[in-house]
Amino acid sequence: MGWIFYGEEPVGFEERVLGDVLIGDVLIKVEHFFDYASFPGLGHAQISNIYANDERDFFRRSYPKKDSPRLYEIKVPPQLLNAGYGSHQLLIRRDIRARVQDDANWRVRVDLWVDS
Repeated sequence: MGWIFYGEEPVGFEERVLGDVLIGDVLIKVEHFFDYASFPGLGHAQISNIYANDERDFFRRSYPKKDSPRLYEIKVPPQLLNAGYGSHQLLIRRDIRARVQDDANWRVRVDLWVDS
């Protein structure tokens, strides 16, 4: 049992797909990295599922704080599971209203919890 690396991407306004295809519900740990002692601006990263039929579910907000990993339980809705859409990937993007005063080299690392 423990955490395994899933993906790391810069946080920009365009959507980026992280890692490989996931099956069913997962627990993720999100860590933010940037080049300053504190984040130079306002805003958050948005994390969502993208399914095989190219649909997305709601975006979870993840605020940039160093040395403060966030845990998120990512659930696949039962209706999608019953329709055969249990596989998904994670998307990440910057909130459209984020105001970052400097190029902080902001990136997000995601780890998955595995039971075995």
